[in-house]
Amino acid sequence: MSEEIVKRCDFMVGRGRNQRKHGDVIEDSTRLRVDGREFVVDLCEEHKGSLMECLSPFVEIARRAGTALPRNARGRAVMRAKGGKTFTTKDVREWLQERQEPVAESGRIPNAMIDKYKEAHGLV
Repeated sequence: MSEEIVKRCDFMVGRGRNQRKHGDVIEDSTRLRVDGREFVVDLCEEHKGSLMECLSPFVEIARRAGTALPRNARGRAVMRAKGGKTFTTKDVREWLQERQEPVAESGRIPNAMIDKYKEAHGLV
């Protein structure tokens, strides 16, 4: 007997004694991150749209934040591959240089070249 958990919209409607949760069934929670704190709220599509409408002037001028890569013991950024295996851009660069592939001594390595490395080492 598995009981399915039904999430419902938490948005409050009505006023005074008539105030209640909206209660529409929802698919997934909405996550917000403000001032380093993360918030989760259950909103139906209607109220999620209202939230996005209110936030849209701020979203338009905002920069998208990337995620920090994990680091190894030497402080190098580590990439994760299938099965939890890790590798660094140094590993990729050395492998490309061994194969006489054109790659700069420093800087960003194109994703296509990283994909070649992952395929060659069974990390895909």
